[in-house]
Amino acid sequence: TTLAAYGITDANIAGGVITLGANTITPLTQHQSLAAYAKKGTTLAAYGITDANIAGGVITLGANTITPLTQHQSLAAYAKSADVENTYAKKADITTVYKYRGSVDTYAKLPVNGQAVGDVYNVVAADSSHNVKAGDNVVWNGNAWDNLSGVVDLSAYAKSADVAATYMKTADFPLATDEEIVAIVNDTVK
Repeated sequence: TTLAAYGITDANIAGGVITLGANTITPLTQHQSLAAYAKKGTTLAAYGITDANIAGGVITLGANTITPLTQHQSLAAYAKSADVENTYAKKADITTVYKYRGSVDTYAKLPVNGQAVGDVYNVVAADSSHNVKAGDNVVWNGNAWDNLSGVVDLSAYAKSADVAATYMKTADFPLATDEEIVAIVNDTVK
């Protein structure tokens, strides 16, 4: 617990001077005055700032000016928090999403235990007793399997290419003149 116990025998303190071997540390004998740096002014001029001015609401600092706004910005176009809360779903409101779990061969092979709300399965074979067509997707709604439908047969509908080849475009349809319309009406009235 002493320097001598560590084998240090050439350390000495005398008159405020610390000697370690051939080296000495002499403490400062004077303090440094900071009075020149401590200003006690209560105005900008006391700190040497002479180009600051406030006139008519305009603040001037040297060559720069700050002009305060004279009108508030209308926020009428922005949504109010009450409108947002009543219109959009919060994260807490969105508790589940659909999770595709795979395919089953028949409706009877859908899980009866362990399913979670949002689990989706593709049913390969039709099941008329559950109104399921082959390829329909069903989702567990918490109580039962709900049919989301599957492949929709659109073969009975015309294809765009068939319509373009069969029917005349409105822009290509010839327009009747006033005289032609009057002649048609007069011919019909007779």
